[in-house]
Amino acid sequence: MQSIIRREALSGVCKLYRWSYCMRNHWLWRRHLHKMRSRGFIQQIYPPVEESRLPQVLKDTRAAYCGFDPTSDSLHLGNLLSILVLIQLQKRGVIPIAVVGEATAQIGDPSGRSTERESLSSVSLHQNVRGLEQNLRTVFSNHERFFHKSGDLPQLVLLRNSAWYSGLEVINFLKTTGRYFRISLMLSREAVKSRLASSEGMSVSEFSYQIFQAFDWLQLYKQYGCGIQVGGQDQLGNIDAGHDLIRKALGKNSVGLLTPIITAESGSKYGKSAGNAVWLSGEKTSPYELFQFLLRMSDTEAVKMVPVFSFTGDEELVELLEQHNKHPEQRPLQTRIANDITLLLHGPEGLELAQKATALLFDGRGDLLNEMDEKTLRKLFLDTAYAEISRVKLSEKYSLVEFSLEAKLFKKESDAKRIIAAGGLYINMIRTTSEFLSESCVLSSGLTLCRTGKKNYTLVKWI
Repeated sequence: MQSIIRREALSGVCKLYRWSYCMRNHWLWRRHLHKMRSRGFIQQIYPPVEESRLPQVLKDTRAAYCGFDPTSDSLHLGNLLSILVLIQLQKRGVIPIAVVGEATAQIGDPSGRSTERESLSSVSLHQNVRGLEQNLRTVFSNHERFFHKSGDLPQLVLLRNSAWYSGLEVINFLKTTGRYFRISLMLSREAVKSRLASSEGMSVSEFSYQIFQAFDWLQLYKQYGCGIQVGGQDQLGNIDAGHDLIRKALGKNSVGLLTPIITAESGSKYGKSAGNAVWLSGEKTSPYELFQFLLRMSDTEAVKMVPVFSFTGDEELVELLEQHNKHPEQRPLQTRIANDITLLLHGPEGLELAQKATALLFDGRGDLLNEMDEKTLRKLFLDTAYAEISRVKLSEKYSLVEFSLEAKLFKKESDAKRIIAAGGLYINMIRTTSEFLSESCVLSSGLTLCRTGKKNYTLVKWI
């Protein structure tokens, strides 16, 4: 009898524990999603669900994913918000999954486009896939190393969707998956309607893109319990297709977390299609260029961006906004965004490079040049003119005019003489009018930095 009583008591304690755990989990989900919405990470939850019901809808969810088609060899700043949403969910204990669309990139997503994408060669495709994977690994690794405060994080799962399409038979795919899709619903989606209404029209491959993205989500739900897809507002149609497929094929709930489209103050969105991409890869946008881009952000943009593009706590964010209101000329919001995002993308070395470059180029800190090695200077002046000159010439009387012509700072000797005499040539950030050049112009890196006008730089390497 006593053993029965003990078993029932233990059962009651277990039930109470499970109930308590579920209630706490429910409360944490609500609080976390509410915070993400209030800070601007999420603009819309699809399908519309009351915040109080979301934890119940997501009770079986263990993972969240975002897909990135490798149409370039780097992600850009417009992609970053979706990655940051995955990081926010990762901090909640959700497994973050990034899917590189090695298969779907060969079809082309019509969302937000007025024309069909050009086909990629297999060489370009593989190069792009590797570039995106490197971007994603870097961001998640740097977040964990430099921003995450305590506790273990679920590790990033990085996948290529070609894994589940290789060997898939077309007839079997249409039989098992195609039957869940209705043409009328597919035609009603905005990406399809806008293209069909244009003179460009839409190919069958583009029209079928939504089926493949939906199938991606279905595979992830089956393998990882992935009930959340993250994407920009322009992905609503594709997310709707995936949600519908999961409901019909598995009878499970799923939601899309739609991020706002990142735009400049003018309203134009950031991205390669818009022609103003700021790349996450340091090879395409240097840490300095990224830092300066963020530092030049208008006050209006900075107020909107700082809650999502900085790793500030709520109290720190309030203090930062108060500081901005008192001293906007100090640009505290822009500085914090520039510091955090540069560190996230390029680590401490990239941030230090960007900060030193800013001090060098905007504060005239020429003394910093001797602290930089050749690799650092070459990275900093990535798109700058470059020349190589024999160092032997410095042991002779090497005129400044001759040097400037050999370094191709000027096209004509008359221009060189006139501009040098007027004080328009700077050697290592110092205005130079002397007749001859000496060894003192060679930096510790073996380079010399020349400037004509305000922004025309040339790096000279002495060989």
